[in-house]
Amino acid sequence: GNLAYLPGPKRDWIQPSKCVVLDCDGPKHVILHDLDGSLTGSGPDTSLLAPAEFMNLLRADPSKFTWYNIPAKMLYDPAPLNDPADPGHDMSRWANYSGGGQSYTYRRALAARELASATEDDWRHRMVFYEGDERAFYQTSESRACDPTSAIMDPSCRQSRRTHAEVAYSGYGTYRQGCNFISAWNAWNCTASSMIPARLTIESMDRDSLHRSLVP
Repeated sequence: GNLAYLPGPKRDWIQPSKCVVLDCDGPKHVILHDLDGSLTGSGPDTSLLAPAEFMNLLRADPSKFTWYNIPAKMLYDPAPLNDPADPGHDMSRWANYSGGGQSYTYRRALAARELASATEDDWRHRMVFYEGDERAFYQTSESRACDPTSAIMDPSCRQSRRTHAEVAYSGYGTYRQGCNFISAWNAWNCTASSMIPARLTIESMDRDSLHRSLVP
């Protein structure tokens, strides 16, 4: 039966006066934590998770696509998991750049990494929906060469661009390995053997916090 139902974010909310260009996150991160198991009957610490991996493709205005971006640093970071075993983690080869002075500027060689097009209608902001190799949209996707006056510490100077799928290693949304999706509830059912939920809340105290989103 319908023990619970966790509705997703409405497409009508994706407009300038509400959540602007992407889904409102609140409904996507609802957690029901059954402390003693009496709600779900699946044992203590069972939890129901809203499907945070859900993403609307269109905004309230159906002529406009939603925008979902992964930060450029993650797409270019040579060691995105900060794993010492990752070849990109070792920075010793750069330690004596410019004779040890490490002098560099932040003028970037954008021509090597810009999109061939960057209009409202292209795929720049919605690569998460693209089923092919998104690097085809970039002019020199395999080039690691940088102009000598570029920022030598810029990860994109020494690392080919990753795809969104490569960065989102296990898919989008919250951790749910071992959980079972129940469509009647629109929720993931996770027993304690799969996960015990916890939440970290970060509040932006910037004075423009009501006008600028601060999200992962």
